[in-house]
Amino acid sequence: MTRVGRSLLVLCSLVVACGDASVGDPPAPSTPDGATAPTPDAALEPCDPAGFDELLDLGELGAIASMGSPTAPATVHVHALTEALADVDPLTARYQWTFVDPDGAYPSLVGFNAAHVFASPGAGCVVLELVEADGRARRFGVTVEVGAPARTAVYVSADGDDGDDGVTEATAVRTLARAAALMAPDHAEVLLRRGDTFDVEPGGGSVFTLGGQDLRIASYGDAPARPLVRYPDATTRYFVSMRSTGRDVRVEGLAFDQPVRGGRDTQPVLVRPAGENVTVRDCEIHAAKTVVNAEYGAPGAGGPLGERALRGLLVQDNVVTSTSALTMYMVWLDGSDLVLLGNQVPNSVEEHIFRGGTPHRLLTAFNRVGNLDRRFVDAAGAACPCPGCSRTEVPPGCTCQLPGGCDNFDTAKGVHVLRGLWQYAFSDEVVDGPSGADPLCINDDPTGFPDHTVFDSLTVHGRLSVFGDHVVVRNNVVDCTGQPTCLKIATEGDYASCAALRPVDVQLLHNTLVRTDDRGASLSLDGRAADVVVAGNLGIAPAAACAGNEQLLRGPALHADWTVADNAWPAAAAASACFDQGALDVDLADWNAAGASDLAQAVTVDAAAAPSPHLAAAARRVLFDRRGVARGPTPTIGAVE
Repeated sequence: MTRVGRSLLVLCSLVVACGDASVGDPPAPSTPDGATAPTPDAALEPCDPAGFDELLDLGELGAIASMGSPTAPATVHVHALTEALADVDPLTARYQWTFVDPDGAYPSLVGFNAAHVFASPGAGCVVLELVEADGRARRFGVTVEVGAPARTAVYVSADGDDGDDGVTEATAVRTLARAAALMAPDHAEVLLRRGDTFDVEPGGGSVFTLGGQDLRIASYGDAPARPLVRYPDATTRYFVSMRSTGRDVRVEGLAFDQPVRGGRDTQPVLVRPAGENVTVRDCEIHAAKTVVNAEYGAPGAGGPLGERALRGLLVQDNVVTSTSALTMYMVWLDGSDLVLLGNQVPNSVEEHIFRGGTPHRLLTAFNRVGNLDRRFVDAAGAACPCPGCSRTEVPPGCTCQLPGGCDNFDTAKGVHVLRGLWQYAFSDEVVDGPSGADPLCINDDPTGFPDHTVFDSLTVHGRLSVFGDHVVVRNNVVDCTGQPTCLKIATEGDYASCAALRPVDVQLLHNTLVRTDDRGASLSLDGRAADVVVAGNLGIAPAAACAGNEQLLRGPALHADWTVADNAWPAAAAASACFDQGALDVDLADWNAAGASDLAQAVTVDAAAAPSPHLAAAARRVLFDRRGVARGPTPTIGAVE
């Protein structure tokens, strides 16, 4: 069992810790419901001591002194992975954060870390509900003070005049360059008028280079359309690039486009974060190379503007408007305390959606993302899928989109490609494409080897692959129709350079794996893995016996340190050679004789993945199902209790 150090740290002047314990069945938590409509005219209220095991003072647990009191809109980052919780197994516990904020979206999140934007000034309450595997539950609260904004504004409008001072709407300036020159180094904001278009001047560098405190680039006015930042056809400019001295920086409520696009090296990267507490939210992306690039966010990393260590990044409610709008990454991940929340990204043309180096503490939640195979088009110009085709094989009746060849162009690359430490993906929807935790294997160098990663309550239309240490995959619904497998322990593509690496402590628990074809397996296991638990999973597949070399489960002979129990497979598996056990294809009876304790039963699921009939597992290994419902001592097999 993995343990952690002793303190519960919060960025932006916030710390939470733990108190007394009670033991028993886990309580029903408040169900995470994603974005919730604000309550008009409601005010923030501090934590009521009567509702907690312990209520803590901000200063006694090491709040970051340099942050001071945040001003509205204020982003608050929290995490629960240091000294105060040394007696907790973080992979089996449930960390549920509740932000008591009537004006805020996403009031409830689950993960090792979390973040929230307090839109209004006042004293807000942050709650941590911690439930451990044995049912012990504790509740902690901390009050965060959000100050009234006192930023100096620079107004920008399409009919403004760069000869004016920009201090009021009536004296707005015209260009982004003039606004950047007038922006104060600290406690300042640039406000672009909604409905207007602002052109970026060609050339390198950044439109805004920020290294101060409490800075914001946003919008003003009542027009329905966001202000549009328009790039020329040849540029390498960032919209915002930060120095490591920057903190409390927000980019929000803007739209970005590049009407004439060249190669990816002439397309814009919108935000390059560094320093502390950077927020990018509510932006609309019509064209970009990368939206947020934290490549230089790792401690010690250098770049054109020097040291760029990043701590605290929130990317929330941004929308990529089409399947061709994003060329590379939605977010390149690095640094620590990262939260990706409620973003909508239908595709990346050339790369993955969320990928990076070795981020430390990451939460992705309530995102709706995909990564399509659009290499080929039919006569009408529509995407022409080719399951199983090689990267350069052109399907009959289709043509390649690029005259130079289709290799490496708009393939279905990863959605989540997580390679860091303490990563939690919760309630994301993957509409198409692969996801997973995948090492960055270069000559068997374990740098970028995923460590302590949880995939919890995802909905995946594609496949989910995990390869790392201390990985838990629970409560997910994976529809892998047309894919070679639903869920597997292996590197994506099984890279030869990862051959010497061995995953340790991998748990695949209470997932529902659905396929409507007989093209591949529901579950694939890697013989290199040690300390593996595969339990409570529900496989839904066609009723016919296994055809050809297709199996419900592929893997080696069961290892002595593996636990395979309480998985339910279609009834046809009981008498068919649907289990690949090393070099042998065996039926369920022989599979169980080799050390498993699975069962066969015809089960169907409805649109919410609720099974019929409900099959009971012999032991509880997961506290809650994907809806937040507490599981009993003999929980239902699959993702839904």
